[in-house]
Amino acid sequence: MLYLLGGAARSGKSIIARRILAEYGIPFFCLDHLAIGAANAIPQLQIDLDSDDESVGEKIWLLVKAMVKVIIKDKIPYLLEGASLQPKYANELVTEFPTQVCACFVGYADTEIQQKFEQVKQYGGGPDDWMMQFDDGIVRKELERQ
Repeated sequence: MLYLLGGAARSGKSIIARRILAEYGIPFFCLDHLAIGAANAIPQLQIDLDSDDESVGEKIWLLVKAMVKVIIKDKIPYLLEGASLQPKYANELVTEFPTQVCACFVGYADTEIQQKFEQVKQYGGGPDDWMMQFDDGIVRKELERQ
């Protein structure tokens, strides 16, 4: 089974992925790493890592889909997670492989930006917390974008 976990930045995707690994032994791959690698190694893709997650997701989709097909063919239980994973593409995979792909999206639509900002400052700093390197203004702007 391939699990797809997408959603807004700072919504807990990586925390969920690490818990699934710890509790069920299902490995995961963060699509942010693929996007960063592709941006640096394949300049023709014109990936702007500072742009919105949807445009990054569009640029890496063919790479993700190729990975997914190999994972499904090899029958490896795996989880792919990242903000660049778009619902329309996840749905495409669930439709094409209904018994082999499961997708979930997480977010914080009902949370006020100030509340989320305070949570980020209080609970941030995990092993892949890229947002903690920025000043408060940039963090707020990123949260507003979600």
